[in-house]
Amino acid sequence: LIFVLLSKLADSLIQISLVVSPLSFGLAALASLLTGQIGGALILTAFAAFGIWYAVGVWHRIPFATANLNMALEAVKTYRGLIP
Repeated sequence: LIFVLLSKLADSLIQISLVVSPLSFGLAALASLLTGQIGGALILTAFAAFGIWYAVGVWHRIPFATANLNMALEAVKTYRGLIP
C-alpha cells in the first residue's frame, strides 16, 4: 500500500514538503511575535525566508526528484530483501 501511495503521489508529496516547512516556520514566527518573543520571531522568520528561498530554487527539480523516488521504489519492489 505504501509503495502505491508513494508512487502515485510522489510529485505532490515533494511539493507539500517544500511548502509546509516555511509555512510552519512563518506561523511559529507569528506566534512568537504575538507572545512578545522578538528574538525567536526573528530567528524563525529567517528560517522561513531560507525555506522559501530554497523551495523557489529547487522547484524546477521536482520532476527529477519524482523520477528518482519512483526508480528507488521500483528497486525496492524488485529486490525486496527483508521487506515482506
